[in-house]
Amino acid sequence: MKRQPLNWIFWIVLFVFLVRTINCGRGKPSSDQKMNVLLITLDTLRADHLGCYGYAKNTSPTLDALASTSIVFDHAIAQSAITPVSHASIMTGLNPYNHDLRSLHGGVSYQLPDSRLTLAELMEANGYATGGFVSAFPVTKHYGLHQGFETWDEEFQKKDQVKILSETGVVNTGTAQRTCDVTTEKAIVWLRQHAEMPFFAWIHYFDVHDPILLPPDEYLKRFYPKSRDKPDILRSVYDAEIAFMDDQINLILKELEALKIRENTILAVLSDHGEGLGDHDWWGHSILYQEQIRLVFILSLPGRREGVRVSSLVRSIDLVPTLHELLNLNTTGKNVFDGKSLLEMMDESEAPPRIAYSESINDLTAYYDSQMQNESLYAISDGRWKLILHREKSNDKGVELFDLQADPHELTDLSEKHPEVSAQLRNQLDKMQAILQDPPRPAMDEKTKERLKSLGYIK
Repeated sequence: MKRQPLNWIFWIVLFVFLVRTINCGRGKPSSDQKMNVLLITLDTLRADHLGCYGYAKNTSPTLDALASTSIVFDHAIAQSAITPVSHASIMTGLNPYNHDLRSLHGGVSYQLPDSRLTLAELMEANGYATGGFVSAFPVTKHYGLHQGFETWDEEFQKKDQVKILSETGVVNTGTAQRTCDVTTEKAIVWLRQHAEMPFFAWIHYFDVHDPILLPPDEYLKRFYPKSRDKPDILRSVYDAEIAFMDDQINLILKELEALKIRENTILAVLSDHGEGLGDHDWWGHSILYQEQIRLVFILSLPGRREGVRVSSLVRSIDLVPTLHELLNLNTTGKNVFDGKSLLEMMDESEAPPRIAYSESINDLTAYYDSQMQNESLYAISDGRWKLILHREKSNDKGVELFDLQADPHELTDLSEKHPEVSAQLRNQLDKMQAILQDPPRPAMDEKTKERLKSLGYIK
């Protein structure tokens, strides 16, 4: 019998093999394929002002659409209500008492030590190009948050020839922050240059932090309230700033699509903390009620677990260990995080309950005239119960206890009714050894003082 040629058999086998390989690879990168990582942090953004977290106004169509195809964490908690402190936790996976950047300004503890391993350093060590694009002074080199970035853009810092405060007291805020459209332009240029290689990029937007730099008029008109009361106007400006920022995120996502790298890019969107907006008689941040420490936390993993909502308590410190496990990143030394990977939760597996720690160590008189003069705050929560410790006892008792399930807006202090719960949470807090006995007080150079004053931190 005459032997048949094997060429056609070879090509059929090869075709089947390639199809199966491609299909098996969908939803999770192969071991030799590096996924890009894009982290977007939204400074001072309350979760409950986005549609995907239940807000009625149309502030966030881009983020809402992204959330519908991503993993959304409904109960994510910041480790601080202060910008550089919270970002240091996001970037290291450590609580503030372990990463040692604990205050916005002071004699000590306002810089991230070089010895702490950042996400950018971890990615760089694993062969990723790294680029950081920030929008305001509280996340600049001054605080050590640039560690591990090959490209670092804080161009507004270079306007040293321009005085931040004029002799008449006029503030040039542009030397301390920039609007999101400027940061977007810088980031897109970098993305185009690095589309052919694995990368880690961090984009930081600051617009909703304050009304000093306003968005374009079209956004203000869209949300301008019928009421002329100052609180309503300020809240409408806040929403307009969210919408402006949301449109810039849309430009970033469109650029990823145009570069044909969206399906190979993990996207994490987090706020660093929220804002009072009048709740608890407080307009800014830096205290630890839920409206200030509940986060936006959206994680997009192309091809994996789309449209999932996780109701369990998670923390901002859980991002780095999640990426570490997901990408199988290698480190040269012992790798220790305070956070834990979220992969079990994302796959709807049972995961051990988590404890969330938050702090605000400040001389708060630098921010507002209030009863919390020279106050330092510490909070701990198991998801239902939450304890806030007032180190200087500004609320007379020194502690507040809330049942977040029954009282999500923290209107009723239960510390006297449930002293056993307060004692249990306080004991856990003491075991962390987080409480500073001598919190840092403001002691800074004139340039730093002017930059913080231009952002409204100091009067």
